[in-house]
Amino acid sequence: MLDIYPNPTYDIINIEYITPIKDDVSIQVVDNLGKTIASIQEKQLEKGFHKISFNTTNYKSGTYAVKISYRDKSDVKVFIKQ
Repeated sequence: MLDIYPNPTYDIINIEYITPIKDDVSIQVVDNLGKTIASIQEKQLEKGFHKISFNTTNYKSGTYAVKISYRDKSDVKVFIKQ
């Protein structure tokens, strides 16, 4: 599960996700061309619910995506920066 709010955003997005097992987790923000513009988190996390915030103030208006990866799984959610 991956949830992002508020969407659209002006400055801060909140990222909530659940990891089903203890594992190494990578969270990245990618632009509309698929280029990674930020690595938010890369560490081992316990199983369960997690929440982090990401400041988008220095990014141009447009469409971006948050990608979360662990083991052989990944999830992507798109957000709009206004």
